[in-house]
Amino acid sequence: MLNHQQDLAKVLETELRFLDNGGYRNPDMWRPQFIFLDSPTCMHSAGSGRPEACTDCPLIGFVPRARRSAPVPCHHIPLTREGFTVDSLSRWGTQEELENALRDWLLEKLEAITGIDRSEHEQNALRGWLLEKLEAISGNDRSEHEQSPEIEALCNRMAG
Repeated sequence: MLNHQQDLAKVLETELRFLDNGGYRNPDMWRPQFIFLDSPTCMHSAGSGRPEACTDCPLIGFVPRARRSAPVPCHHIPLTREGFTVDSLSRWGTQEELENALRDWLLEKLEAITGIDRSEHEQNALRGWLLEKLEAISGNDRSEHEQSPEIEALCNRMAG
């Protein structure tokens, strides 16, 4: 279990970055990706036969107590005010609806934990995306762009 709110914020930011970078839409995978199970946060991969690892998952605190013994507890985290979960949205919603609900949930939790406004998280995500695109275009290492004040200013201006 995580002991600090800072650690939890880092986990949620990693999830958000993974989502925004298309982590759940990898065309090279032989099957669709599962929300949370196929993310960098998951302590056991889907089908690993280690559901006991879920008790140490940083997201377990968001799972309703009654669902913590489910085979995939994180799929029962309520993402919306209406109570839709990863499980229900994967059954009855589209991938886009599921990802939008997850993004909103992650931003809401990050705002509550860090006190940083949602728009600032979105601007940081946009800035990261811009840096990645510049890296891809130029073929240079991302760290070189982060050093450049011109690129930094461009990304900050574009992010708002």
